[in-house]
Amino acid sequence: MLQRVTVQELIDKVRLAADQQGTTLRVTDADIMSLLGDALGRYIGQASAHGWSYWLKSKATTLSVGRATDSDGGTDFPFGLAQLSFGTRVRVEGVYRVELRRPGGDWVDLDPIPFSEVNNPDNQLPPDQNGEPRRYWMHGGNFDYPGVIQQLAFTPPADQEYTVRVWYACVQPFDDVTDELEIGVVGGDWWVVWDTVETLAIRDHYPDMAQLAAMKRQQVWVELVHRVNSRNKDRNFTIRDVTGRQRSLAARRWLV
Repeated sequence: MLQRVTVQELIDKVRLAADQQGTTLRVTDADIMSLLGDALGRYIGQASAHGWSYWLKSKATTLSVGRATDSDGGTDFPFGLAQLSFGTRVRVEGVYRVELRRPGGDWVDLDPIPFSEVNNPDNQLPPDQNGEPRRYWMHGGNFDYPGVIQQLAFTPPADQEYTVRVWYACVQPFDDVTDELEIGVVGGDWWVVWDTVETLAIRDHYPDMAQLAAMKRQQVWVELVHRVNSRNKDRNFTIRDVTGRQRSLAARRWLV
């Protein structure tokens, strides 16, 4: 069963764990809400990189025919570009899969590559040829700033228009204490809580509390991993973040 909690429930747990009940002048609910958003992003990023697909969403876009050009329009690049907009306030934590729809209707996975491999002969066609895209990477943009238009680069450049579907994990914005948040694994709310407590303790120069919160967060993580693994004894899969940020990865499919 997936867990959903309200922002107010998380605020109350943070105050309880940090021994900040009633101290609304020093630590306001608005302060905690801001930190909860950051903590939730870190949790979703870590859990998604570990293979949990609770927060995965998809977005489709079209790959146009031909090669991308520089800003002056004078140089053809050996790849194509497609625009992606995830929303003005949505913070993307990672892209985990891109699928291409062939003219016959079937979907195939595109293979992620780093930008350094773009000019590898295996990823190229002759300059006057295009073809069915086989590989991709996230080109430009910055996922740390919600609303920034992202670019999906693909090679070889498309010989016709193709539809692609991008699977990504993100943090949805919240504005009110009554808003519900998707936590995923039952108990994951305490990871977010202890991460927020650690940030508060560091801000207020309480090193002992910060150390305790970090230890508690790690304990919660171990328990969450055990809980998920016990439900997936015959599977050992993880999804892969191909945004270019370095994370510990194990495989390419989703656990749950």
